[in-house]
Amino acid sequence: MAPASRSVVKISLTPSYSIGRPIIRRQRHRILRHRRQNAPDTIPTSVLSVANFREHYFLPGRPLVIKFGHPQQLPATKNWFNFDPGLDACVSRLRAFQQVQLPYELLYDPEDGAPRKFLSWLAGTRGYPSDLAAERLREVLPASEDRLSGPTMLRFHAELSLLLLALDFNKVSDEPLTRLYIAQASIEDLPEGLARDVPTPDLVRAAGKGDIYGSSVWLGLEPTYTPFHRDPNPNLLCQIHGRKVVRMLPPGPGEQVFREVQSRLGRQGNPRIRGMEMMDGEERTVFYDELWRRRPPGTLEARLDPGQGLFIPLGWWHTVMSGSGHGGRLNGSVNWWFR
Repeated sequence: MAPASRSVVKISLTPSYSIGRPIIRRQRHRILRHRRQNAPDTIPTSVLSVANFREHYFLPGRPLVIKFGHPQQLPATKNWFNFDPGLDACVSRLRAFQQVQLPYELLYDPEDGAPRKFLSWLAGTRGYPSDLAAERLREVLPASEDRLSGPTMLRFHAELSLLLLALDFNKVSDEPLTRLYIAQASIEDLPEGLARDVPTPDLVRAAGKGDIYGSSVWLGLEPTYTPFHRDPNPNLLCQIHGRKVVRMLPPGPGEQVFREVQSRLGRQGNPRIRGMEMMDGEERTVFYDELWRRRPPGTLEARLDPGQGLFIPLGWWHTVMSGSGHGGRLNGSVNWWFR
């Protein structure tokens, strides 16, 4: 990044539908200086062929925001959601699969009354699927909050209907339920009617060896947040509803930030093995402050709208947040780890 005192011309890349010919726009020097002082560098956006992606981004290990040129490349963006970005985001296609069992996370804060209010609302609704959702919540919510020192990550399995009911609750509640997340639900385990709406992109199949190590669906009630970590394989993260913001650091600088934070916490964490310690408690808070309230030098940022994907190269550290700032809205992504 150039020092703020130098005169530097801003070159921003916008999506081009002619491969290899990005549209270049020059902006005033003072706007560049302001942005460089107040925001991380942004990652270029492009529409490109598999060959160009392989040569210029996959093999060199360079991140890139990818704009998919046709809705059928990510049918879930149209088939699963309405255009309305508000609370009533689901369409009947998702409701037709409400009995599907999926993995959930709920960051439970004893000072947040919404989960208990949601449970009471379910009890008053009665009938299937409300009764089943209420029973599942009673099983996972802490019986007593006396021993909880702060937010705690709860992990469990429940039907898709739990998330759909939470959206219904949020439309009528003055205290919406947030941070309920269908997290890392394997695409391979989805019913065929849903799985065909998230087909594997050609970039994943053809850029490397064709090895796909895993794929996931992420559907959550904002604010959603994934702490600072690195993946053992390259990753393509695609947005299908709402907006996500990703902050990234290359392998070396990212590991340096990780070790500095661990040192401040008096720990010696393993940068290659990240477990529940990053999901709640002090470590989650400290990394959030480090990456989102401040920013390490060299941090890159990508803002993903529906129909856009982010290529995260092997070993790059990253942290992900929903981007609307409206609590209780639905946010959706899918991703593939590949090589």
